[in-house]
Amino acid sequence: MLSLLIVDDFEVEREEAMEIIEEAGLPLRIFGKATNGKEALRMLESQQPDIILVDVEMPLMNGIEMAKIVRQKYPAIKMIFFSFYNKFEYVKKAIDLSSHGYVLKPIVPAELVEVLNRTINLLNSEIQKRTEQEKLKAMLSKSMPALVEKFSAELFSKQFKDEKALWETVDFFKIDLKRAIYMVCVLEVDDYKNLAADKSMEDKQLLSLYILQTVENHLATQASVLTTRLDESHYGVLFSYDSAMGPSKLLEQTEDLLSTLIEGLHSQGISCSAGLSDISDQILSVSDLCEQGLFALKFKFHLGKQEIIHIRDVETKKSASAKNDWKLPELQKELKFLIHSGNSQEIDRFVERFLEHSGTDTRADQIKSIFYGIVTCLQFMLMEENEEFENIVELNRPIWEKWTLFETVEEMKAWLKQCLIEIAAYLDHKKQNKNTRLIHEIQVYVKQNLREELSLKSIASAFFYSPNYINSLFKREMRTTISEYIIQQKIDMAKEMLANPQFKIYEISESIGYVNEVHFRSKFKELTGYSPKEFRERI
Repeated sequence: MLSLLIVDDFEVEREEAMEIIEEAGLPLRIFGKATNGKEALRMLESQQPDIILVDVEMPLMNGIEMAKIVRQKYPAIKMIFFSFYNKFEYVKKAIDLSSHGYVLKPIVPAELVEVLNRTINLLNSEIQKRTEQEKLKAMLSKSMPALVEKFSAELFSKQFKDEKALWETVDFFKIDLKRAIYMVCVLEVDDYKNLAADKSMEDKQLLSLYILQTVENHLATQASVLTTRLDESHYGVLFSYDSAMGPSKLLEQTEDLLSTLIEGLHSQGISCSAGLSDISDQILSVSDLCEQGLFALKFKFHLGKQEIIHIRDVETKKSASAKNDWKLPELQKELKFLIHSGNSQEIDRFVERFLEHSGTDTRADQIKSIFYGIVTCLQFMLMEENEEFENIVELNRPIWEKWTLFETVEEMKAWLKQCLIEIAAYLDHKKQNKNTRLIHEIQVYVKQNLREELSLKSIASAFFYSPNYINSLFKREMRTTISEYIIQQKIDMAKEMLANPQFKIYEISESIGYVNEVHFRSKFKELTGYSPKEFRERI
């Protein structure tokens, strides 16, 4: 309910005004009564009403003098004058003081009620507008982080062309951005596809948020920065510095900050590389600086991961075509020698020699195409020996897709070397007919370690072969997989132990590596047709 203060030096007049208000049922609470302007002003010091009904002529301080002070100190209060004097100068002064009504004495109830109703409606309208404005401000405040992120994305993507409007936006959002010199770093998450392969959409978003927060926590306390997410694996960081700092000092400080950031992310299992732009004194050049950072990152393929690559340190000329002096017959002949000799040193020399002409002036896609050609040759050569590439080299995705995921030359070299070594090892065992001996060794190993947690991976590691290779070899010779063989050996051992009544069934289960007795009982019955208890009773 709105409140009203009545100021009049005559008590009769004050009471009359109160009676009219009460009888009219107006939604007003009487805030108080005062006999003059000074008394009223003292009351306003602790609390203010919405409306003041004030007489023009009063002792000590009249209504006009009081209204001037109220207008200056409490502009939201609505003033209504009333007086016996129907003189133009009073009406004029009341209008000059932005009064909301002038009622003559003796008071006509209908006139007073009309003026008060009009003022009440005006106040309610203002209150509604203020309420709506506060709601909008609250919505704006809640949306501020998203709006700042939108602004950052637009700044990095060349959508700002008006520098004045840009700085107005910066000031409005209270962004810590200096009007001086700028440098952009593009942060790239290494092996992002592998890092996010098994993550849900929610986990991917949380990862992105974590990286952004980590970037800000590491950098914002040391420099004025603005960050944004460019795409799922790239993040832009705008550094702004005072112009007094020299270029070499600026670059040194930025690289130190980025080194600390990359180390911090790496300690959390996130490998990142950084592409660093040149320096500019134009805020509207941020998108161009971002392009420089992205271009610098292309050289990660040659220089490796977790590096800070400055645009000045890489060649900006158009990449030359890869030099390829290899002829297909010669390549096939050398590959045949390598995979049949099994000499790891020769394999190393071949791969390194193959890349000696592929420097930083050779595009990554050209190098990948050459490597893909080598793998294609290997596939045809293995087909001639009735073998398949995928049965020898373990692949967790199609070969063509795997090539696209290589981010550095070193990764590609290491993978190719490992492929050649595995193929050579496979063919060597096949040539010397060592399959039987290897299978026998695996069988002995399984029997000796039945009480351990055996798996295809652990057995492959014990014999220094890929899981795919030994499982394929075992299945071809034994007509069963290694996993099936392990289970059968465990069941055979359980049968022997069941013949001894001293062993409890749960003891047998544990002794052959089954943590869950129910699982053991189920697997035993599946393979023998009897439960362990029934089997013991039939012995």
